[in-house]
Amino acid sequence: MEPSSILNEVLRVIRRQEADLVIYTDGSASDGMRNGGAAVMMTQGDPALPEVICTDRHRCSAYTSSFEEEPEAMKMALNWLITVAVLICTDS
Repeated sequence: MEPSSILNEVLRVIRRQEADLVIYTDGSASDGMRNGGAAVMMTQGDPALPEVICTDRHRCSAYTSSFEEEPEAMKMALNWLITVAVLICTDS
């Protein structure tokens, strides 16, 4: 599948959820094992041209893995949840 086809399908799936807000998360580590970090971004509107409401980034463990940092990003997203329909998109 071509990258543009994958992107179009991802956008279609996100739109279909009809969420008021969408939170994207990512957690990673350099070379898969050092200098971990986590980030979240809350958006609204069409996912192809989203309006960014807020972002947050955290440095995490010096020795870690992406598997440890992804949950940190999810925890950050959960701290933002309010009483509206929210869709959280993670890459893991």
